[in-house]
Amino acid sequence: MKPPYLLEAPLATHLSEQPSESGPKTEGPPSLESLLDHGHLWRGKGQYTQGFHSTSFIELDQVLPHGGWPQDAIIELISATPGLGDVALVLPELARLSQQEGVVACIAPPWLLHGPMLEESGVCLERLLCVPATANQSQRTQKPKQDSLKSQQWAAEQIIKSGGCNGLLYWQTKPLPFIHYRRLQMLCGQFQCPVFMFHQSAPLNSPSSVRLKIMDRTETHLHIQVLKVRGAWGQQQLNISMQSPAYHRYQLAKTNSD
Repeated sequence: MKPPYLLEAPLATHLSEQPSESGPKTEGPPSLESLLDHGHLWRGKGQYTQGFHSTSFIELDQVLPHGGWPQDAIIELISATPGLGDVALVLPELARLSQQEGVVACIAPPWLLHGPMLEESGVCLERLLCVPATANQSQRTQKPKQDSLKSQQWAAEQIIKSGGCNGLLYWQTKPLPFIHYRRLQMLCGQFQCPVFMFHQSAPLNSPSSVRLKIMDRTETHLHIQVLKVRGAWGQQQLNISMQSPAYHRYQLAKTNSD
């Protein structure tokens, strides 16, 4: 039989002429359900995703297309100052992911992770893998070496490729090359590993599914702006209530580290 792109008659005609060894097959176009299950159709209420989980914040769940964090995509969190509230926003998800078999990786955090606060918030420290920033990158007065940035990019990809990573937290001093974004996005979908990327300025072009900007924080609320939500409207401003004890422990830990 000729390749499909060389057939003069419709492909269905040639297939019907082939002998069937397993008996007659049902003819007709594929069902809508089968197309949706394989991600061949775009839904107006959001992009195709293999799964999602609640952010634990009602205000944020209401603006996300699937009512939670996508489990196969890149989520970007922008804050002018590291520790403004970005980690507190993903802390419930970090705790949930760390309770599963596998590890949760942290790439180049700008400060020493506060173990007691994380543990009290439900994070399993035994499953938390930390790849620290290099000495040069930790010093804000010096530019990070290109080799160290490439090493972190390589580490992020290899950790996801291992197949044992439940989630990745990735801090960056500057946006990644676009090709690296694309590779990460493909790995997210292949291995069902969400990647939370922390920036100080919003990248101009990235394939992220969600992009949030931390505007300000108070003792009881976190003010954020939704810059991008694939499959839904962005630019909303949210005032998220942070009444949980975990948020107050986060604030105390951040104050002590400062």
